[in-house]
Amino acid sequence: LSIRRQRQMCIRDRGKGITKNDLLYKQAESYRLAHYLPQAAERYKAVAAADMSNYAHALYWHAVCQRALGNYAAAEESLNEFLAKATANDSYRAAAENELTTLNYIKQQTVRPDTVMYSLQKFAVSTDKGVFAPVYAGNQFVITGTEKDTVAQTGVNPNHNRLYTAILANNVLRVNEPIAVAADATANQGAATMSADGQHLYFTQWKMENGKQVFAVYHATKTTDGWSAATEVSTVNKGGNSKHPQLSANGNYLFFSSNRAGGKGGYDIWYAPVTADGTVGEAVHTGAAINTAHDEQTPFYHSATNTLVFSTDGKAGMGGFDLFTAKGEGANWSNIENMGYPINSVRDDVYFFTADKQNLLKNAVFSSDRGSDCCL
Repeated sequence: LSIRRQRQMCIRDRGKGITKNDLLYKQAESYRLAHYLPQAAERYKAVAAADMSNYAHALYWHAVCQRALGNYAAAEESLNEFLAKATANDSYRAAAENELTTLNYIKQQTVRPDTVMYSLQKFAVSTDKGVFAPVYAGNQFVITGTEKDTVAQTGVNPNHNRLYTAILANNVLRVNEPIAVAADATANQGAATMSADGQHLYFTQWKMENGKQVFAVYHATKTTDGWSAATEVSTVNKGGNSKHPQLSANGNYLFFSSNRAGGKGGYDIWYAPVTADGTVGEAVHTGAAINTAHDEQTPFYHSATNTLVFSTDGKAGMGGFDLFTAKGEGANWSNIENMGYPINSVRDDVYFFTADKQNLLKNAVFSSDRGSDCCL
């Protein structure tokens, strides 16, 4: 619910026992879920100070927000205060203890001496469109960007994600017109991958159905006039939601994220063989070493080094989704490692990609919502 709507509901329901602290907590939740973390942290702290007996969990969420904002001392203070008062069977106790572990990991990572070997730079963008999930395609990028519909409809989100091409020049990503794939105009398209010969495009399409987001992977082929009408990849979309397709560097496999049956829980990483004509075969699970009961997503496979890069919030890291690497292929993986700081941050770090054939970290790109601003 919007902040305004939350306020209206609380004012209307005060006669039913709604208090100012109820309102503050609802506002804090809305701000956090909308990624306005400074505003969320302020309200969580206020409601915990006013009514700790009923809103002890506000301290936990205050700590989560402060960690994501880089205020580690404030986060640790709130976690310790919460744990000192929480009962042994409190449902948030384990989460709070995990947050303390995360804070300790952050401290270790930010003092690593090898961070000077990394050079990170944020792209400037030629448009006010939010852009993320960049992949190299020949001499340009294919990216996901947000556009606003020209005709507003009541109750319908006016912003949709679309696929765009973009050229990088002088560290400015110059965004071109949307890619026409004859897809559903009421849905979102994004998170794409293109074959090395430029003939096949796979991407995610998603929309709200019966109050839930439904994700599926689509495929389009190059024609003399642009792109063919996109069609669902049935072998990928079988039995659940699937998203984030990414061709391996050698083009032999399509990796993707799915919550289909047969996984460890949440979204897991799967892969399927791809033939020369773009047909995708039956999918195979990447196994227990990669996947957890939480979400694994945005896979990228670097064929030259046999390295899978993926993001997850189910393994120890710096907070949110971290990027991990694993060596191997199929369902046999080893040396699973957090990519660490400064690649990972205390927010979400996802959609890793490099076109370099030898070096995984040469001219690599990824998406992040690090800092206090909203979104990737």
